[in-house]
Amino acid sequence: SMRGTVRLAAPPELDLAVKAEMDLGLLRAALPEEHAIRSASGPVQGSATIRGRVPDVQWQAEVTLTEGVVTLRPLTHPLEHLRGTLRCSKTTLATDQLAFTYHEVPVELRAAVTEWLSIPLVESEIRAQDLTAKLLAVWRPDRLDVKEGSRLTLRGSTVEARGEISWFDTGAIDLVLSGTITPADLRHLPWVDLRMLHAWDIQGDLQFRVRAVGPRNDVAAMTLGGSVNAHDLRVRGVAVQALQLSIQQADRRLVIETSRTVIAGGLVAGTSQVNHHEQPWSSLVTADVTGMDLAQVAASVPAWKPRGVSGSASAHLMLSGERGSRASLRGEGWINATGEHFGNLPLLE
Repeated sequence: SMRGTVRLAAPPELDLAVKAEMDLGLLRAALPEEHAIRSASGPVQGSATIRGRVPDVQWQAEVTLTEGVVTLRPLTHPLEHLRGTLRCSKTTLATDQLAFTYHEVPVELRAAVTEWLSIPLVESEIRAQDLTAKLLAVWRPDRLDVKEGSRLTLRGSTVEARGEISWFDTGAIDLVLSGTITPADLRHLPWVDLRMLHAWDIQGDLQFRVRAVGPRNDVAAMTLGGSVNAHDLRVRGVAVQALQLSIQQADRRLVIETSRTVIAGGLVAGTSQVNHHEQPWSSLVTADVTGMDLAQVAASVPAWKPRGVSGSASAHLMLSGERGSRASLRGEGWINATGEHFGNLPLLE
């Protein structure tokens, strides 16, 4: 419905109020085929006011969504049960709270998009359970330029992000990620099952920085470069006094190296290589350990605790194999231990 006045002067002057009900699918049909909104459906109630002299007309609109469904590039699942109110004008598109469900997890969004009819500037905050994502970005036709100040927060963990993300299914990313992660926080991460990581019972904080460049949907094909550092960790009860890892990936080969990691008082140097050129992919691990305190290690192994193991050990290890093939495992190495009490160590328990 529409009501108001149109003054046929020179120039014409408008003072109109409009109300309408429609389906989101009609709005999607008006957008270009390559738009980031791939599909949309659900009832929409809208109202708008139009005032001013042509062509300097000012307008404001408000749209209320109930039980909408929207699919966005590059997300793999639709936004469902979409509800909330959007306000827009010639310069700004905003919402104080837009609620929806993504992959069975309730999500709340607050956002403001300025200059949205030209090159939109995005400032948004998304909450999903214990995860909060803040995004500062420029929305371009082919990509999202993520600006400094964008971050993920999960309890005490924080990840800063900046770079580019392509909208297209075959597109690429160029992102720099850095921050501090408390591994215990990751059990509260929505949409990701990290039970394998929980079994390691990692206590402490990890600092990291990594740059990822390459196809968004093929991690093995990305070019990676970065580092992970930590002090005073505990892994399954074993003290890791210092952790320093370098991460490099190119040409579908991942290499993780360390030369200054200290575990249970012993210096650890080694390399882990994964070759994704082959299917199934293969791996090679080499490590040298010097002066590891056996008492600290024994304290984390239930079968060793009552044995009163003490002493120190040095070792060399090389292990290789293919994913999913126990028969392909090959290893060699040696252990040199000295101390007062380790002769009855239950190696086979």
